[in-house]
Amino acid sequence: MLTGATLIDYRWRYDTGTFFKKRLIRTMVPFIAWSLLALVWKTLTHQMEMPVGPRSLIDAIFNTRIIDVYWFFFPLFSIYLMMPVLSLFVRKENFKTIRYVIVLYFIINSLFPFLFEQAGVPFNGNFSISILSGYLIFPIMGYYLAHYDMSSRNRIVLYISAATSVTMRYFLILFEEGAANSFVWSYISPAGILQGAAVFVFAKQLNSHSLFKNIQLNKVLSKLSSCSFGIYLIHMFIFYYGLAITHLDGSSLLWRTLGPVIAYIICLVVVLIGKKIPVIRRLFP
Repeated sequence: MLTGATLIDYRWRYDTGTFFKKRLIRTMVPFIAWSLLALVWKTLTHQMEMPVGPRSLIDAIFNTRIIDVYWFFFPLFSIYLMMPVLSLFVRKENFKTIRYVIVLYFIINSLFPFLFEQAGVPFNGNFSISILSGYLIFPIMGYYLAHYDMSSRNRIVLYISAATSVTMRYFLILFEEGAANSFVWSYISPAGILQGAAVFVFAKQLNSHSLFKNIQLNKVLSKLSSCSFGIYLIHMFIFYYGLAITHLDGSSLLWRTLGPVIAYIICLVVVLIGKKIPVIRRLFP
């Protein structure tokens, strides 16, 4: 959603060649570099075997078998490749059409499959809106919500809908009835889309608050924001050693609550230091 909000209108700032060059340096290079570093690290720590031959190496990197949370890169790469097309369509003058596309996708690609699943009826995938398959709805929705001033009534409806979906997710997991339920695990389920939209809109409204007009606070938030990508790249390394040192179970309540906070702080310090070292800082764009 942030990618859509900040990059769909890239044509106003630079050409498509420059866009791809910037994305290549900022995302593709760190992905490959950290995948290879993680491969060496996991091999040395006996977490996995070193791939034998180029085919196995390509499989390990392309299918994110080294660091599984890097799966996020490939939807992101797909979105980047579609950005020149999206940039021609997703514009302020097309707001009504954009809203139609978002609503249509939500109903047919997200809500209908969930409702059919609950009813025990197979959903005919041929009915889905294939032109917006996968995660393409998110950059479009991000651009729309970033530039559309939602009324207070609509925001309340969105927040209530998202809160309801969070509650449903919680109870489905709690009673183990949702272990294989798409509503619980799928990012393009009604729960995933509603929660994403609600958090995005809430952050947008929060940003307009007088508190965030403070220059010093904005500097701090900008510094933290600039480290987010680096934190994402290394957090699994920190998790590994955190679990090894504390001997906690990864599913324990203590680890799930305090672990991410402590890991975030450690990652933040590492990234801040890394960004000051000439060669290393290229790994933390």
